[in-house]
This record gives sequence, C-alpha cells and structure tokens, in this order.
Amino acid sequence: MPHLGTVRAPRRRSALMLSSALALLLVSACFGPERDAAGQVIEASTIGVFDARVGDCFDDEPAPASAVSTTLPVVPCTDPHDNEIYAIVEHPAAADAPYPGGAAVQRFAQDACYEAFSGFVGIPYQESRFAFGMLTPLSDGWERAGDREVLCFLYDFQLEKLAGSTRNSRR
Repeated sequence: MPHLGTVRAPRRRSALMLSSALALLLVSACFGPERDAAGQVIEASTIGVFDARVGDCFDDEPAPASAVSTTLPVVPCTDPHDNEIYAIVEHPAAADAPYPGGAAVQRFAQDACYEAFSGFVGIPYQESRFAFGMLTPLSDGWERAGDREVLCFLYDFQLEKLAGSTRNSRR
C-alpha cells in the first residue's frame, strides 16, 4: 500500500503544470470537452487545464518538450484511463502575494490533495490502492494570471488502467 511519503510519478507521467495567462486563455477559447447533462466527458478530447473538473478522467501524455503543459487529454471515465481528478484546491495566498516558490507550492499541494483524498475515494489514503499526483501553478501563471489552482488526481499504484470512476469506490 502507498503511504504519504511515497507519492510516486508513474510511467510517462508528464510534469503537467499550469502556465501563463495568454496560453491559458488561448487554450480555453479553442478547446472544450463534450459533456452530458451531468457534466461528464462523453468524448475523448484535449482540454485546457482550467476547463478540467472534479471527476474528469485523463490519460498520461508523452513527455512534453517543456515541463509546462496547458492541456489534458480527457476521456470518458467509462473508457480505460490513467488518472482521475478528485479535487481542485485553491491556494490561500492573496491575489497580490508573490510566488512562494516551487517547494512551498508543492508542500501545500501535497497536504491539500492528501486531505481531499478520502472524501472522494471513501477510504483513507493509506488503505487505498491508489496513489495521487498534483498539477500546480508555476511562477509565471501565479504572477501574471493570479493562478492559485491545484489539480489533485489519482492513479492506480500498480499503474494499471482505471475502469470507471473511482468516486466512492472505497478501493
């Protein structure tokens, strides 16, 4: 079983992170997933990270040319997939606060994602077969666009594809 000190990055796990305001605005304007009345993705597509919602499922991407990605390859959760977003958490820093540094943002994200885990899956993290990762803001997005969002996602600790949503799965 995984434990808090062992949040590992699975194969092909991209260093997906949020980026500058211009890129995010362009991506959001160009992409939008097709969703059903309940808000679930019904067709595979590429979306901007700010279009992501709790419960969205996505696949790993090949490693990007840079460490910055503004998109996610979402798929219906009924299809086999690598990850599921289980929380979107806002960093509590004031709008005019300077970027606290990558390590501080990562510490906040790890703590916030850990706290949110059991509320989505239905059991404590230490008892689960899932591990978690985070998508965090970079200094450019923090300073220029006021980006404070952290996307928490889970994946199978053994790197098996997920089938269906993990919400309240108690696995």
